[in-house]
Amino acid sequence: MLTGSATSTGTLVESALLPAILASAIHWPASPLFRVLEWAPLRWVGRISYGLYLWQQLFLTPVSAVTLSAAAEVFLAHLTLTLPVGTASFPLCPHYFKPVSKQSLAALSEAIPSSIMEQ
Repeated sequence: MLTGSATSTGTLVESALLPAILASAIHWPASPLFRVLEWAPLRWVGRISYGLYLWQQLFLTPVSAVTLSAAAEVFLAHLTLTLPVGTASFPLCPHYFKPVSKQSLAALSEAIPSSIMEQ
C-alpha cells in the first residue's frame, strides 16, 4: 500500500504510468492514442513547446478565482496571450533537439578527420 499524501501518491502513479502509456502508443501505431498524438494541432504544440514553456512563465501566473468559470476565463485569457507569443518566438528558440538527417550525419562524419576518429 502506498503511504503519504495524495499529491505524492498521484505523482508516483503518474511517473509510472505515463512512460508505459507512451511506450504502448509508440509500439502500436494503429492504436487510437497514437492517432491522437499524431493529430496535427498536437504536433504543432509539440513543435513550439519550448517557446510555450518559456512564455507561460510570464503569462500563466497564478490568479485566485472563486468559481470554475472565472478560473477558466482567466486561463483562456492567459492562453490567448501565450500561444501567439510562443508561436512567434519559435524561429528564435534554439533547436537543440531538431531531428538530424542521415545526410547531415554523413557530412559531419566526413568533415571530422580520421585521425581524430581513431583516437
